[in-house]
Amino acid sequence: SLGISDAALRQRAEQWRDAQQPHLQAVRQSFCEAPVAEPDAEENALEEKQRYLDYLAVQKDRIWCWGQLVRWLNKRRVLARDLGQFRRALGAGLAAAELVTRHLGEGPQALEAWADCA
Repeated sequence: SLGISDAALRQRAEQWRDAQQPHLQAVRQSFCEAPVAEPDAEENALEEKQRYLDYLAVQKDRIWCWGQLVRWLNKRRVLARDLGQFRRALGAGLAAAELVTRHLGEGPQALEAWADCA
């Protein structure tokens, strides 16, 4: 920060803090606490991606807190990879890349998000 007040960023931070949707509350809490419980059995990577998008309720709509959700998905990707759940890790990466592309369009950030899936 350069000491310049950013009203839009402040409003988005307040909206994130005050979000009442249960799935957003669970995501917000998982940044500070234990991760959200997941099913034991992994599906294929595309089904895992779909499961994450369904859980976050971001199927086809643009969502105001997409950046926080991408951050959460990347955290889930790393956790799943560390647990040896490679299909689940790929699914989280694919979901994150889809959200980045959906909100930023095709460009360097989207390319980087898709490359992180590898």
